[in-house]
Amino acid sequence: MMSLTRFTRILLSGVVFLMMLHWSGLVLFIYSPELFYWRSWEYFDDFPFKGARLPPYWHGVEYGDLSRKNLFFYQEAKLTLVTTGADGFRRVPVEASRYPVVVGGDSMVWGSGLSDAETLPYRLAERLGVPVFNAGRTSLENALRKPGLRHPGMVVIECQAQWVVNGPRFPEMDLSPGKPYLPLIVRGSDNDLLNMVGAYLSVSSARYSFLLRGYQTFKRLWNDARLALGRKGPEEYLYFDPGAMVPEHLETAVIALKKRHDQLREMGIRYIVVVVPDKQTIIPTPKVTADAFTASFHERLNARLHEVGVERVDLRPSFLAAREQGIYQRYDVHWNERGVDLAAQEIARYLSAASPS
Repeated sequence: MMSLTRFTRILLSGVVFLMMLHWSGLVLFIYSPELFYWRSWEYFDDFPFKGARLPPYWHGVEYGDLSRKNLFFYQEAKLTLVTTGADGFRRVPVEASRYPVVVGGDSMVWGSGLSDAETLPYRLAERLGVPVFNAGRTSLENALRKPGLRHPGMVVIECQAQWVVNGPRFPEMDLSPGKPYLPLIVRGSDNDLLNMVGAYLSVSSARYSFLLRGYQTFKRLWNDARLALGRKGPEEYLYFDPGAMVPEHLETAVIALKKRHDQLREMGIRYIVVVVPDKQTIIPTPKVTADAFTASFHERLNARLHEVGVERVDLRPSFLAAREQGIYQRYDVHWNERGVDLAAQEIARYLSAASPS
C-alpha cells in the first residue's frame, strides 16, 4: 500500500507541474504576445494593457474565425502589420490635425485580417487624395469628440452591418459639451513597473495558459476528427447569421440613422450611411434565402433611407456582381483586399459624383 507521505509527494509534484504548465505560458506571452491572438483587434483590446508601456503595433499572423474551431481544417493564416497613432486609432496614409472625411464602424472598418494599407479608410484616402480618419473600434460618438473630427464641411461615413442596426446596439449620440473623449490607448508612466506587471496579470489566463490552451487544442482536434469521419457537415464558408429580421428592425434602424443624420447636419457635417453587405446576404445561407424579408433587408433599408433623406451608398449591386471573385475572407465574414478595394471604389465614386443633400 502506498504510504501517505509518498502519496502527498506525488500529489504535490502533480500540482507543481500543472502550475508550472499554467504559468510558463505567461513567460512566452510576455515575450511574444502576438502568438496568442487570432486577430489584431483582439490584441489591441488588451494592448498596451490599459497603461503598460508597450509599442502600439502588431506584426503577426491573423486567422479566420473558423480557424479557431479546428486545428488542421479551415486554416486561413495571413501575416499582417497593424500600427496605430498615439491614441490607438489605426494609421492612415496621411495624418492631419483636421480630417475632411471620417469613416466609422466596427471591425470591418478597422480592417480585421488586413494590414494598414489594405483597410477601407486607407484605400479611400488614396482614391480621394485627402486625409481620411479610421474611426473603427470605437463608437461614432466617441470618435467625433476627438479634436479635429468635428467641424463644418466634414463628411462622416458610417459603415454598419445588417446585424448592427438592430435596437440597442445603435444608441443615440450625446455630443453635448463636457463629455470627455476617450482614446483607445491609455498609457501609464514609462517607469511604472508595477503598472506594467498588473496590466499583464489583468489579461485572462485563458489567453496564455498552456494548460487551458491545451484543452482548447484538444477540442479543435476533436472537431477535426468529426470532419474527417464525416460526422460533421462541411463548412465552406463562415456566416454570421443574425436570425430573422422583422419590420420593427427596419424602422428602428431608419429612425436611429435619421436622428444621426439630422443631428450632424445641424453641425454642418455631411452624414452618409454605407450598409455593409454581409456575407450571408451576398452568398446566402438557406435560412436567409427562405425568409423573404431578411433576404431583402438591405434593399428595404437603402430604399427607406432614401425616402427619409439620408444619404447612402448601396454596395450590394457591385458586390453581387463580384461575388465569384472572392471578396470575403474564405473562413471569415470580413472583406478581403478585393472586397475593400471594391467598397472604396464605390464610395469614392459616389463622393465624386454626388452633392450634399
